[in-house]
Amino acid sequence: MQGILLAAGFGRRFQEGVGSEQDKLLALLPQPGDTRQTVLWQSANALITALPNSMAVIQPQQIERKKILQDLGFVIIESTNAAHGMGYAISDAVRASPNVCGWLVALADMPWVTAELIKIISERITDQHSIVAPSFNGKRGQPVAFGAAWFEQLNALRGDTGARELLQTSVIDWVDWHDDSIHRDVDSQQDLSKFKAGS
Repeated sequence: MQGILLAAGFGRRFQEGVGSEQDKLLALLPQPGDTRQTVLWQSANALITALPNSMAVIQPQQIERKKILQDLGFVIIESTNAAHGMGYAISDAVRASPNVCGWLVALADMPWVTAELIKIISERITDQHSIVAPSFNGKRGQPVAFGAAWFEQLNALRGDTGARELLQTSVIDWVDWHDDSIHRDVDSQQDLSKFKAGS
């Protein structure tokens, strides 16, 4: 299973909220003592702990993100197309890994997603036509895994909706999750204050 971390976004809503050009993925989470880590590190560490061969998609100018991801052991995909939307980022990563049993797509601004959940979802890909996603209170969350048969559809993705339309028209194998961590991302400074390691 090929892990893909989408880490190429601009985070403009976060910047508008803080009135600066601060990179939300480089914002520090409120952890105790000297253990504070960035949003990106927390999200990326969960993915690469569960799937050690993971790759991350960034834009070429995102140098600080690249260093964090390289230090964690990610294969880096520098995508100029990713500036035009999440669909391009997914497509570039899938095209760079054509000979795998499937892809698990995770988002870099979701530091509440755990390595445990990622491992469960990746192991539920039972055949090449499977799509697996977590659900809490009847609502789909992240991350989502696709079997190898979805290569052409994922490679054809464009725009900023990612694989949303594909998921709306496909049969999904649901993993019932126990909390809303699968829905929570960092869009504002206030979101950071809600973080608790391991929650």
